[in-house]
Amino acid sequence: MREMFLGSASVLLMVCLAVSSVGAQSVSPDQPGPYHIGSYKTWYLVPPYGIYRATIRYPATADGQRAPVDTSAAPTQGIVVANGFAGSEWQITWIPEHLTSYGYVTLCFTPPRRLSWDTTQWASGFLGGLTELQNQNDRRFSPIYQVLDGETWGAIGLSMGGGGCVEATGTAGSEIDASVALAPAGF
Repeated sequence: MREMFLGSASVLLMVCLAVSSVGAQSVSPDQPGPYHIGSYKTWYLVPPYGIYRATIRYPATADGQRAPVDTSAAPTQGIVVANGFAGSEWQITWIPEHLTSYGYVTLCFTPPRRLSWDTTQWASGFLGGLTELQNQNDRRFSPIYQVLDGETWGAIGLSMGGGGCVEATGTAGSEIDASVALAPAGF
């Protein structure tokens, strides 16, 4: 599972890596995966920063908001994604959409203070995003109810989001197994 998880992150970075599995094929980074994309909005509170707005995307039987989940992808891994300084989640939808089309559940967030130079705000967003995915996985009426494997977590961030991604991954008790920091701020 871990090789698959890291391989998909590499596709995102447009890096072709050979997977040690027999019969593995490389995939063009602009090629969408086999799954439709269902989505819904959520928010979560992380003191002292405030409310993080987010979109959760998941493998679905059809494209659209709250589309029925495609259980053939389950159990799947969760990945939290964030943009950088002054950015918001709608500016980088291609990242979580691409990952979701390959069977991952993603949460892409916008921090409360988009103009902040505090990478800890982004790190808190990543950790809070993981908690939100875990909570959604346990809620009976959530579209992603019992879809996540609950053991494998990832994070992808750009710029300030990249700095927060690195910080969140190194935080004591962090459950992030793999992270991709693109042009991380402060590092």
